[in-house]
Amino acid sequence: CYFMNTQEAGTLAKLLFRPTGALNPEIVGKSAVFLAEKAGFKVPEFTKVLIAREQEAGPTRPYSMEKLCPVLAFFVMDSEDAVLSKAVEVLSPQEAEAAGAKLRVTFANGDVDVFDHISVSHGMKCNLDFVPEGALEMDRALVVDRFMRTSDPDVYAAGDVAQAFELISRSKQIVGIWKNAAVQGNVAGTAIAAEMAGHVPDQKCAFTGSIATNTIEVMDLLFNSAGTMMVGQTEQVEVRESQGMLVVYVFTTEGMPEGQRRLVGFNLVADKRNGDLSRAYDTGAMLTLRIEAAARDFLQQAGR
Repeated sequence: CYFMNTQEAGTLAKLLFRPTGALNPEIVGKSAVFLAEKAGFKVPEFTKVLIAREQEAGPTRPYSMEKLCPVLAFFVMDSEDAVLSKAVEVLSPQEAEAAGAKLRVTFANGDVDVFDHISVSHGMKCNLDFVPEGALEMDRALVVDRFMRTSDPDVYAAGDVAQAFELISRSKQIVGIWKNAAVQGNVAGTAIAAEMAGHVPDQKCAFTGSIATNTIEVMDLLFNSAGTMMVGQTEQVEVRESQGMLVVYVFTTEGMPEGQRRLVGFNLVADKRNGDLSRAYDTGAMLTLRIEAAARDFLQQAGR
């Protein structure tokens, strides 16, 4: 690690983001040595991470933002409560303060509540500022077909920058997980190879869709989900609990014969303190496959 001085940190901060506040795509995935050289200072050649000492945090502070490169902010706090409060401050517009052994949070609408623990998470928005306006069809990302082609047939996209077919909503969505990116990349590569050889891509190689999934462990708790948790008039919710694991199931009767339903989503929570989490991970994987299979069968029977 290399701790930057005030001048170095200030120079690098200007490199990380554009004047508009958008992330500079030229720094994404670059090494610490490369970033230092671009910012005009040198670091040892074995440096893996650049660290900026910070006093303040928040959405206007460059080192509090998602950077997608090996650059971190470093804070020195005088208590665990102060550390937790600072974590909320870094990633949230809300205000948090210690309230004994708990944290009191003031929300943007003025509401106040007290919590035992706070876990702050945030997503990412793909950076497409480098694409000229109007050059490619965009929504939340680059809209692609079943072969990952954009509106320009010579441009393909996969992963977080691609808005492709999602099985549950049956619409084009971003599914930002590595497995989906790998599958989409394979589809794009196969289609490109076919076209370069003068062939039309085989429909058997087309992207058949995916579902959103998420797995994270926080303070001895495993959270695992897949599909959708949106509940409407055609959805049914069931909650089951056993052996330290709680699962919320979402079923739908939409388009199903009378008396039948299919699984479209789940949310699983398991406590590591109650034993090994392997059963919970296996259950999540099984339910995810079940959702995907049910969605594909439904689409096939509907002729979509």
